[in-house]
Amino acid sequence: MNTTFSRQLSEAERQKAMDDFAAQVRDQRRVKAAVEAGAPALQRLAKCFAGAPADAAAARLLRPLLCNLYRGCGTSPFRHFDYLTADNRDDFAAVALALGHEGFPDRRIREEIKAVAGEAAFDWFCEPQPEDATGELWDAGTTSDEDGGIEALARIADAVVCEYSGQAFKIRAILWALCDGGEADLSDLMALDWKLRKDLCTVLRTISISTEDMEIVLGAAAERKHRPYEDGYDWLLEAQS
Repeated sequence: MNTTFSRQLSEAERQKAMDDFAAQVRDQRRVKAAVEAGAPALQRLAKCFAGAPADAAAARLLRPLLCNLYRGCGTSPFRHFDYLTADNRDDFAAVALALGHEGFPDRRIREEIKAVAGEAAFDWFCEPQPEDATGELWDAGTTSDEDGGIEALARIADAVVCEYSGQAFKIRAILWALCDGGEADLSDLMALDWKLRKDLCTVLRTISISTEDMEIVLGAAAERKHRPYEDGYDWLLEAQS
């Protein structure tokens, strides 16, 4: 005879289940809002490729970022990052946050560039990118988010610093690429938990974060985990190997 045993959930367990469900609903709404914001942002970025490659000053700055997001690793996406206008940084962060969610597959980057800028512009977008193919550069010098980046970086650091899980490795590689302009795979953003992904996209929007900022924030997070201060930045430097 089969006997089924069950027990009543405690009040604390019931409350936690309700809180978890409410958090999932909120995240689903935020994802939907991110997808809705990503569509016009991608359209604006695609317009920068109109006239490429003959007239492609802005497109040359955006191409390493968008191409890496579209195709994955093998490039240095942040090597011209500080030269982007604040509006372009905001739009790129919006696309990075939306990409991979329902209604916003990666092929949408291809479709949008072709639709707005044409086949020739997309063919140029996919060509190998020499490190010195910068074209005309300009210094944006401003950002539309002067306050949110450090706080977002601190939340990321509290979650992943001195950790060696898959998500921690992905975030560390992107943070290190921001510091040294090296290679990263921005498609890893799509594998992150929503809150970490949102915070990392906020960091990408914030032009004022320096290597010194990174060292201070990571060191403070390490101390909160009862580790030596220097372990925070040392953990980041391990991404070089």
